[in-house]
Amino acid sequence: MASGATTKDGVNIAYDDYGVGEPAFVCLPGWCSDRSQFSPIVDQLSDRARTIVLDWRGHGESDTPDVDFGYDEMTHDVLAVIDAMGIERIVPVAASHAGWAALELCRRLGDRVMGLVFMDWMVMGAPPAFITGLRRMQQPDGWAEVRDQLFQMWRGGGSNPGVEAQIAQMNSYGADTWMRAGREIEAAYQRHGAPVEVLASFDPPVPTMHVYAQPADPEVLQAQETFASEHRWFEVHRVDAQSHFPQFEVSDEIAGLIEDFASKL
Repeated sequence: MASGATTKDGVNIAYDDYGVGEPAFVCLPGWCSDRSQFSPIVDQLSDRARTIVLDWRGHGESDTPDVDFGYDEMTHDVLAVIDAMGIERIVPVAASHAGWAALELCRRLGDRVMGLVFMDWMVMGAPPAFITGLRRMQQPDGWAEVRDQLFQMWRGGGSNPGVEAQIAQMNSYGADTWMRAGREIEAAYQRHGAPVEVLASFDPPVPTMHVYAQPADPEVLQAQETFASEHRWFEVHRVDAQSHFPQFEVSDEIAGLIEDFASKL
């Protein structure tokens, strides 16, 4: 099932290919994670359409280049996989801050991106405290502390085995990867502002769905619902789960929401 695609700069990108039919779901893991992040939902998604799940460079089974990289190179990783598979129409399914790469795919591929799915992302913008944490994450004496704080927050007080396995997998990455993640995520928010502002700039708009569990604050959901009422191409669903990784807690619900969204495209 595992295959590889080579980018223009010679980096081999590992991916899994399931199912048939387009638009294909292209699943993009978050930073410091690999394609196992989508394992709870990939079978159900691939029953509907072709489903591609990749590892970013420097992650999982993909090559780790000797040179630095960021979102621009990660976007090239996705494009290399899409080109290798001959896929014309896609629906990116982006976990957390992989959303920035998904937005860049919209700019580069235009109407070949039929819709966007974001999972547990700060679509309304990053709070100042989060930006402060990202800056601390970029420091050699701070990244591990911030990582551990994130792990505690992401558990949400629960002890789901899938969530614990996901956190253990993320814990296998070292300083270089976590510090790079902090740099790239902060730079994206500083450059682009809130993800919904980027989405609102697309003409024509791209149908978009955000599915999340954290935070449980009703004001966060209300802000997104207000945005959705003013922008009919956007929808939001908060699921009843505790962690930052609801696909491990309510996998059928997450996959069902994505399938329903795709059926309307």
